[in-house]
Amino acid sequence: TLWEQSSNFVKILNRDEAATLWANGIKEKNGTLLFVISNDNVKNQLKNLFKDNPAWFIEQNQNIIQSFTISKPKKISKTLYTYEITYKSLHTDGYSQLLKQNLSIENTGECFKISEFSDITPKKQK
Repeated sequence: TLWEQSSNFVKILNRDEAATLWANGIKEKNGTLLFVISNDNVKNQLKNLFKDNPAWFIEQNQNIIQSFTISKPKKISKTLYTYEITYKSLHTDGYSQLLKQNLSIENTGECFKISEFSDITPKKQK
C-alpha cells in the first residue's frame, strides 16, 4: 500500500531515538509507529501480527503502560545494538507490574531501524 511505501522515507538518525520511538509506540499502543521505524523483516512480522486489526492498535491484555526506561545500548557488532526496555504497567485490576522487552537496532548505513524485538514479559525482580 501507499502508506507502507511511504514508511521507507522515515529516517531515524540516532539509535537511542529509535529505541525511544519504539517504547513510545508500545506505550501509546501505536502499531503504525512501530512499523515505520522497522526494517523489512520486522515490518513483515508486524503485518502478520496486525492482519486482523486494521487500526494497528496494540492490545496489551489489561495493561496500561505508564512509563518506561531504556538501558544503555549494548554493541553486538559494527552495525547492531541491543537494548532492554522496562515498562511500568498498571493492570486494570489495580496492581502494577514491571515488564521487559529486548530490542535490536541496526545501522543500515543511512539510518537506524528496528531489526528484532522480543515478546513483552514480566520482569523478574532481583
